[in-house]
Amino acid sequence: MGGIYSFTAMKLTKAKDPWFTMLLAFGLSITVSGIGLAFFSSYRQIIIAVIAANTLLLIRRCFGKFNHNAERFGLVHALTLVGCFWYVLLTK
Repeated sequence: MGGIYSFTAMKLTKAKDPWFTMLLAFGLSITVSGIGLAFFSSYRQIIIAVIAANTLLLIRRCFGKFNHNAERFGLVHALTLVGCFWYVLLTK
């Protein structure tokens, strides 16, 4: 699923920051919100998860190279999905 956001954002912005990172953050927020709503999490939990996921994305973008954007986002997206499912599992 991360590839859908990444390749679309690359095509729209030609992989130029800051718009590229903003579109990836928006896509990641949609994914996290969808998981939270699907598992009936509270809005507070969803907001915390969105902030955590976007912080992870921004940290990865700050400390990583600016090339290989698809691979970088794939790692962040996978970690976010695993983190969200663990969070839902532990809070339910």
